[in-house]
Amino acid sequence: MDSQILGFDNIMKLYQNDEHLTPIFASCLKKPFDGFYIFEMYIFNKGKLAIPQGSIKKFLVKESHERGLIGHHEVHKNSIHFEK
Repeated sequence: MDSQILGFDNIMKLYQNDEHLTPIFASCLKKPFDGFYIFEMYIFNKGKLAIPQGSIKKFLVKESHERGLIGHHEVHKNSIHFEK
């Protein structure tokens, strides 16, 4: 089964407007720190893609919650999972 998320290529641009990920992105351009690193201009934390706040993140949280991709958790717990 293939899935495609519209706007996924725009995640790199969204890092610039995310108050949590903007300083992380800037720091990671110099060197990895605290589990965060950049690969192909995407931020990862311990092997997981960091998703900026916004509609893409809300969509992913909703999909993971409704379809059981991560398990049946509160939205808050899923948000933490996607931030990492």
